[in-house]
Amino acid sequence: AILTSTLTKVPPNVALLARPKQIESVTGGPTITPDTVHRVLELLMAGFENIVVDVPRDLNPSSATALELADKILVVCQLLVPSIRNARRYLDVLAARGIPPERIEVLVNRSDGRSGRITVKDIEEMIGRPVYACVPNDYQYVARSIDFGRPIATLDRNSPVRAAIRAVARKILSSSDGEGAQQRHRRGFLSRLLTK
Repeated sequence: AILTSTLTKVPPNVALLARPKQIESVTGGPTITPDTVHRVLELLMAGFENIVVDVPRDLNPSSATALELADKILVVCQLLVPSIRNARRYLDVLAARGIPPERIEVLVNRSDGRSGRITVKDIEEMIGRPVYACVPNDYQYVARSIDFGRPIATLDRNSPVRAAIRAVARKILSSSDGEGAQQRHRRGFLSRLLTK
């Protein structure tokens, strides 16, 4: 009941559990521990079919707990050399933690490719695996969505970013539907988990 009271409802049928207001709660404070993350995700799973978790780039013990429980991890990068190198490092860390490669995918954000210097094919060569999906650059609407705290769909239903995100969600859900319930249970209790 306490957890439910902290959720923010977003139409049509989404609930958001925002990060703590006090930064100390995240950076070494006693409130958020790996056990806390595990328990919160377990409680959310009891009430929601799909769970999406946006974790920070650094693998602290709490975010590592969420990643280890994930059915699907999306490592997000951009068409920039430092971003691609960071994605490669992140993939190496996940592999070192024993997370199977089939649970990890790479998503390219702001992939309009206008600079012409780096392509999706270049990324695939640098990271040694195919890119799972791309989300185009639509800075105007994404910035408005963030500033006003409203979903992109409420600002522009025709946004290419919205369409790309929906396509990624459909792809994840369709791949998960093919898995047996026993396999999903063995891997963890989360139905879906995305990372940024």
